[in-house]
Amino acid sequence: MSWTRERARLAVTIRDHPDDHAAIEQARRDLRAARAEAYVRELVDTSPPLTAEQRSRLAVLLLAFGVSTNVIRSALVALRTEGLDA
Repeated sequence: MSWTRERARLAVTIRDHPDDHAAIEQARRDLRAARAEAYVRELVDTSPPLTAEQRSRLAVLLLAFGVSTNVIRSALVALRTEGLDA
């Protein structure tokens, strides 16, 4: 799902359920993850190929900061799709 759809979903959640703090926080989390995924995809599309060691270091960094495994999985799939897999 694109980050703009997540942004719209957040707006609707805030509008329709202003007292549902858990739903609002989840929508905010989903928006952050979608934006991070879009950023990673842009980096993959515009960067030179990474070595296996570089990919591993980036994966560890993302996991250490609690980035969603879905974002990491998407990034790794994008790397493989671009033929950057070692």
